[in-house]
Formats: sequence, C-alpha cells, structure tokens
Amino acid sequence: MTSVWRSTLRRAVVVLAAVVASGCAGPVVGVESSGGPAGLTTGTGVGSAPAPEEVAAVVQRRARALVSTDPSAREAAWAESGGTSAVLHRMLDLGVTELTLRASHAVAEAAGSTPTAPRWLVRVTLGYRLVALGDGPREAVVDWVLARSSSGWVVADEKGVEGGPPWAVDGSVVRSAPGQVVVSGLDAAATDAVVADLSAARHTVGAAFGAPPQVLLVAPASLPELGALTGTASGASADVGALTVGPDDSAGERVGVTVYLVPPRASGLTPAGRRAVITHEVAHVALRAEATGRLPVWLEEGLAQELSYADIGIPLRTLADPLVRWLGSHPMPTALPSAAALDPGAADVQAAYLMSWRAARVLVSRRDLAAVVALARGCAAEGDADLDCAPQLQAGFGLTLAELVRAWQGDLSVLR
Repeated sequence: MTSVWRSTLRRAVVVLAAVVASGCAGPVVGVESSGGPAGLTTGTGVGSAPAPEEVAAVVQRRARALVSTDPSAREAAWAESGGTSAVLHRMLDLGVTELTLRASHAVAEAAGSTPTAPRWLVRVTLGYRLVALGDGPREAVVDWVLARSSSGWVVADEKGVEGGPPWAVDGSVVRSAPGQVVVSGLDAAATDAVVADLSAARHTVGAAFGAPPQVLLVAPASLPELGALTGTASGASADVGALTVGPDDSAGERVGVTVYLVPPRASGLTPAGRRAVITHEVAHVALRAEATGRLPVWLEEGLAQELSYADIGIPLRTLADPLVRWLGSHPMPTALPSAAALDPGAADVQAAYLMSWRAARVLVSRRDLAAVVALARGCAAEGDADLDCAPQLQAGFGLTLAELVRAWQGDLSVLR
C-alpha cells in the first residue's frame, strides 16, 4: 500500500484451502476544485462544456431531493436534475446525506452532441455521508453525461468509475444497521449471510481494536459491475475474494473505505471461508481508520489473517497445511514476505500470506494479540515508505528485526 490508498486496491487473499468450495443535515454544495483539458471551453454559451457552477447546480438539486420529506417535492427536485428515479431511491435507502460537489472535470463532448443540443461527458467527484456510519465524509467518482435543457444542464446518463458510488449497483438492496451498511446485488439468502458475517467480523475486530469499525460493504452480482465500481479489469479480480478501496483521496483527505466482495469467487466460499474473507477486510478497515502512514505489508496482512481465522472452527494446523506443503519443496526463507511477494499476482502468494500470518503468530505467542494491534497502530501512525517497525518492535516485544526473523524461521521449522 501507499500512503494514498484511495486509488490502491488491497485484495484479500485469505488462504483457506480447507474451506474454499468449487438526522440529516441540509444540502451543502461547494466547488472545491474543477478544470478540464487545455483548450476546453467552459461557460454558458451554446456548445460550451458545463462550467463548475453549472455542475454544482445539478448536485444542489439532487441534494435538495435527498433531504426533502415531501415525496412529490422530492421526485420533482430529482427530475429537475435528470437521471432515473431508481438512483434516487437507492440513495435514499442508503441514507445518503450532505451531497456535495468536490470536483468536476469536463472530459469531452458525448455521443449525440450537436451545436444546439450539446451533451458533455463530465467526471464528477461527489462528497457524501451515510447516516448509519459515523466515519466522516466519503467520496465517490461518477461519469455524468450532461445534456443542456431549457432549464439548464441535466443528467442524461451516469455510471461509476474507480471509487464509484455504492448507489451505482443496479438492482441492489440495502441493509443498514448502526455502524454497517451492506449494498447487495446478491439473492436474499446470500445477502442475509453477508450481513450476518459482517456483523460478526465487526465484533471480532472490534474486540481487538477496542471498538468495531464503521464498514460499507458492497457485494455486486457480477465482475463487470465490480469493474465499473472499482476501475479494475474483470480478470484482475477474479481470483480473489474481496477488495478494499480507500481511505484517502488525491489530496490526502480522509474519505472512507469501501469493501467489495468479488463475484464469483466470494460465492464459491464455504460459510467459514466467507466469514474469514470479510473479517480480513474489516481488519484492514480498522487499521486504515487510524493510520496516517503505512505498515510493512507482512504485518498488516499477517494481523488481518490472524483475526480472520478467529472463531471459524478450523484447527490452526489445518489452515497451515498449504504452507507445510510449500515448505517441503522450498528452502527456508531468509526474510519476511515483501510487498511484491504479497501481491495477488505473485507466484507463491498463498505461501507468502501464510508466512505473514505465522510471523504475527510468533508475536502473539510472545505477548498477546493486543500487543500486536498496538504494534500495528504505532507503525501506522509514524509510517513511511521504508518503515520496518524496528523501533516499535524493540519497544513492544524486546526484539530486533533480525531476532524476529530467527524466531519466525524457528516456527516455520516446526511446521516443516
């Protein structure tokens, strides 16, 4: 991960060989930044691209609709902005409030544009909050096709792009409870299971961190839909169970984290596997809610694995079996897993995740889980690109990095 996690996708490679089956605030609108390619004309003239204040006016109409308590007035305000009623009702189900324009960028004339009836593709960055979550403002990026009408610009079409809005999931249902929101395109039984697993995962991670994290989880029905929400190619995500996007925008501001389940991989997990995948991601959410720097990837992934294996009813030795097999045909590693080794595309990524977990197990056995969480918090609070956590490791565990590596190798030798 980089310190700007907004555009970085963390993929959950939870190693589970044993369990894998084949009160609203009023509308607020502010233009924080805007712009377009050099030479692009914006303004109010016929054929010109929408000016930032004109895009803001569209957002303002949508914000008014969202906070209206009069259904007729709500629908009328939404119709003034363009777009479909289905999007409005998904946003209402989500509890979207405080919709703001953070940036707009006119990209190009859209298909069907004419000098007298212009249509423009505009990339819009929206700020918003969800009533059920108390984790501060969130951010979504959406491509709008804006068409000029007699009353101004209206949304003729819209779709999410990387970091796209959760209301862009067609045919989805929303299940909200304090501290968690699930947006699901899955069937009713699968949605119920995901909601229950998320609640359990928040409890497990909250017990370790002191409070359950606030979680937005999106479960799209298909890989193309996931790609539209995250900007990831379908094939690049097909072999992992979940993605986590967030929490910083390009300016380094906190804008929340979103967990995405990856179809069809997630639906191919047993109940224990699905619980582990979701808990792994919730652990990332908890860390990122506090972090201002970055962690060594082995520590973050090892801690997430440790938490993901709690309470799933599978012996730890069984969970380690793939690593035992790997160790039987490879030399003893001389260093903790690197970020490259933990990339989902790496050849031995399963072994790397399990070796990270065993490093976390060594630390837990030396003290306890709370001490490992404290280590991660301390590293994340002061992290940078070259961090190895050596001072925090010495202070919390009385170990140098070299001593930890030797203890970890001893643990692997026992497994071997």
